[in-house]
Amino acid sequence: MKIYYLLLLFISKKKIEYPNVSNNNSIDFKQSNRIQNFTPPAASQQEKQDTFKLSSKFKKFDSLNVNSNHLVVWGSNLGLTLGGRLTRKEANMIKIPPHIQSVMVGLILSDAWMQLPSYSKNARLCFKQSIKNSSYLWFVFSILSHYCSSFPHRTTNIRKGKVHLGLAFQTRLLPCITDLYNLFYINKIKVIPSNIYDLLTPVALAHLIMGDGSAINRGLVLCTDSFTLEQVTLLLNVLVIKYEFDCTLWNNNSNWRIYIKRKSIPKLKSVVINYMHHSMLYKLSV
Repeated sequence: MKIYYLLLLFISKKKIEYPNVSNNNSIDFKQSNRIQNFTPPAASQQEKQDTFKLSSKFKKFDSLNVNSNHLVVWGSNLGLTLGGRLTRKEANMIKIPPHIQSVMVGLILSDAWMQLPSYSKNARLCFKQSIKNSSYLWFVFSILSHYCSSFPHRTTNIRKGKVHLGLAFQTRLLPCITDLYNLFYINKIKVIPSNIYDLLTPVALAHLIMGDGSAINRGLVLCTDSFTLEQVTLLLNVLVIKYEFDCTLWNNNSNWRIYIKRKSIPKLKSVVINYMHHSMLYKLSV
């Protein structure tokens, strides 16, 4: 018992020193002020032999810089998710970044439509263009491909005895798409939501123009035929109040359209031109 007491007394009085280990597999944290500067030691020959090798189909990932700390816009580096089914958990994890949501909003206001099948509680977004606008469709698909299970496919329609070829794609059935469906559809009818002031960003406006815009008399007509007079008036008010465009309503066979006057086109260009596909610049008289 006395020996044990003397041993404790000796340990309490002795100054404990931390060894400065200098082998290749350790770090001297007393001399390393920033852990970020630490470079892992090179692997031994045996470790290299024991390392798993990627199969040939994954070789493309060898060039990825997983240590990059560059800032990117949220959602700008989303990859393809083509093929296969997502689990419910995976589907619930998928979200829509603001700039991609703006693209979808512009498409829904123009040529896109949404479906809520009876066999699913989730909706999807569908988009189609004629063959002459195929470059624009591929441009849109490159933005939304993360939400799709397959590439665009060719379509064939016959109108008045003439064959019309097109390209179309659709997204997966996803909860995040359903949120947009609930905004833009009431009783399966497309509407302009009451919060369109917040939703109509420059990106959304650019895609509305690329889809339903038409250059007339050096101005621009938005073909909003599928919406009611009240809804089109709401959209017009956003253009006037938020963007200060000089606009008026046109009645086209009981369908209401918005005409952006010629004097507002320079201001319109400054708002949307950076988000326009080059094949659609003619709508801004560019």
